[in-house]
Amino acid sequence: GYTGSANYEFFNEGNQFFPGMKINRSNTSSNIFHTRTTLQRSRKEWQDGVPSPGEMVKVSSLKEDHPATIYLHERGISPTQADLYNVLYCKKGYFDFSARLGTTSGRVIFPIFMNETLIGWQARQIDTSSKRTRSVWKGEDNGWWSPQKIVTETGLEKYEDCDVPKYYTCPGMHRSRSLLNFDQATQNPNFVVVVEGPIDAIKVGENAVASFGKRLTKDRGRLLCANWSRVIMVLDE
Repeated sequence: GYTGSANYEFFNEGNQFFPGMKINRSNTSSNIFHTRTTLQRSRKEWQDGVPSPGEMVKVSSLKEDHPATIYLHERGISPTQADLYNVLYCKKGYFDFSARLGTTSGRVIFPIFMNETLIGWQARQIDTSSKRTRSVWKGEDNGWWSPQKIVTETGLEKYEDCDVPKYYTCPGMHRSRSLLNFDQATQNPNFVVVVEGPIDAIKVGENAVASFGKRLTKDRGRLLCANWSRVIMVLDE
């Protein structure tokens, strides 16, 4: 999740990793680093040193016909449950990942707390699809967007936003050491249910944690074994 210039961070005019190593320096490297630093400082902090995804509100404050409310309702999560698990909605995103990837605007935010400390978040895209059409919610300013199908060089037919991830993970957050709903689940040391995504964890309940994927890293394994006597894995196929 780190962004910056390795050339600037690890080298200067007098030091190099080993004698005789030559670095071709760009005259604009310092300007690039200054620009990136300015952008990083302009991002607002949420808490505990974690950058904020944007201007957020509680799900319960949204209207019943709001896309975020409908999205969660269709997955069996009420506004009350969303508030209980600190799920938020991002009205205006601070993170402009790129012109292609867009921002965190219009996304559902799942904060990750461990030992009562905010360590990061995931931002879930709101979308709907059928056999013929697909729509993506871009927030209050841009509304719904319907990406068109394109044909790749190999002849495959894909939507034009096929490379845009449904989940954005907070820059700097170590997913390999993170478990959503960790604090709540550790209150019952007898067992824990491990699922992949935040939605699944909320649906299972207070004894579930989300691993953000199928991969069980060593760090996650240590966390699970250290806090629960029985681990039940319920991962997607």
